[in-house]
Amino acid sequence: MVKRMNKHLIAFEVKKFAKRRKNLVIISLLFISIFLIFVLLNGLQSGETDTKIMNYEHNISSIKQSLENLPGDDTPELNSIRESYNEELDLLESQINAIRNDDWRKQLAIQIQLDENIIHDINSEKVIGGEPVHIIEARIIQNQELINLDIEPVHPIIETEGIHFAKNIVGLTTSVLGFIIIIFIMGDTLSVEFERRTINLLLTQPISRSSLLLSKTLIAIIFPAIIICLICLLSIF
Repeated sequence: MVKRMNKHLIAFEVKKFAKRRKNLVIISLLFISIFLIFVLLNGLQSGETDTKIMNYEHNISSIKQSLENLPGDDTPELNSIRESYNEELDLLESQINAIRNDDWRKQLAIQIQLDENIIHDINSEKVIGGEPVHIIEARIIQNQELINLDIEPVHPIIETEGIHFAKNIVGLTTSVLGFIIIIFIMGDTLSVEFERRTINLLLTQPISRSSLLLSKTLIAIIFPAIIICLICLLSIF
């Protein structure tokens, strides 16, 4: 009997919550905000991908230009340079394909090969300047560890430049907005009865106070839980 009464109370509270225009407006605004933020994040991600591809295409263009500027002599040294350039071209083109296919494992594997080639060129004195060898070696170890552990790399939250700064701001704003709405809904669910003085009418019904409080608490938890799930789904993207 108590369980049946609790079910009826919960259903009654859900109907009351859904009939409040203020709650419907807030939830509608939340859904619209989440949708707009989702679209914005997708746009930022697409822009980041385009920037990466553009950088690699620029490198490919530079290497091709260097190949064209090489003398036409057929010497072992020039052939070695051509072979090195062609290998790098293949890796860069493969990297572009991996980015377009969103294959992060292949991206890391290719980056490891590129870094190993850079270290080889530095050690053989074919390249002067650039990143220090120990930084490149650390990046190789890190990328290899990510592949071994099957962990997709993410940008650190402290990164504050360009697109990553925008993504961090959007994510932070979404979280803050979500929790503000959660607090509002929980407080409104429990306080509206006192504001409208309907709590006195409810207390005169043959319902235990514990059941009444339990039903309101569940409603105050269910809807915020739905909002939290939406925020979590958004954070995945």
